[in-house]
Amino acid sequence: MSTCTGQSPSAPTGSGRRTELCLVRHGCTAWNLENRCQGQQDLPLTEEGREQAEAVAALLQSGEWEAVVASDLLRAKETAEIIGRRLQLPVLLYSGLRERGLGPLEGLTAEEIRQAFPGWFPKKDLNLPGVEPLPALAERAKTTLNTLAALFSGHRVVVVSHGAFLRAFFTACLQWDRPAPGNGEAVEVIWEEGVWKHGCLEESMEGKKPD
Repeated sequence: MSTCTGQSPSAPTGSGRRTELCLVRHGCTAWNLENRCQGQQDLPLTEEGREQAEAVAALLQSGEWEAVVASDLLRAKETAEIIGRRLQLPVLLYSGLRERGLGPLEGLTAEEIRQAFPGWFPKKDLNLPGVEPLPALAERAKTTLNTLAALFSGHRVVVVSHGAFLRAFFTACLQWDRPAPGNGEAVEVIWEEGVWKHGCLEESMEGKKPD
């Protein structure tokens, strides 16, 4: 299993295999358009969201990807199925890829959260019951992506997940202070010799919307 850049690799030097993952954020939902926190609420894609999924699938079509793995939340599952159909690839679901659990914040707009929970924005790390702490999210993101890199060692896999989850992975494993991907945005990362690295693919298909 891999470790993060800047830490000692878990495999001896020379024993690792190069694994390439294309990390895709799901297409948009009605709550994305309304700027509502979704967390682990299970919402379908909008028509725009399906178009975003089709667009990223077209972008990936020439990439020789071998499988698609997605969060089991509906918006990610639908995005993955659209990509899988276009690329003629199997789609596997993995609950570890789910979005950050936001408990009492789910369904609220940013303004509603500011009123009900002062101080949540912009830090987003208040200790609220039912909200997955940021350190726990970072550890889950690291463990989940490390596991997929090991399971698919030597292969090229599309991974469909969520904004906060992916941002936590970027921070934890790439020390990359990057905003959450926009809906339908693809970011390539590489696991090699037990270390995560940036890939060359980063194509924004739509403006960023909060998850």
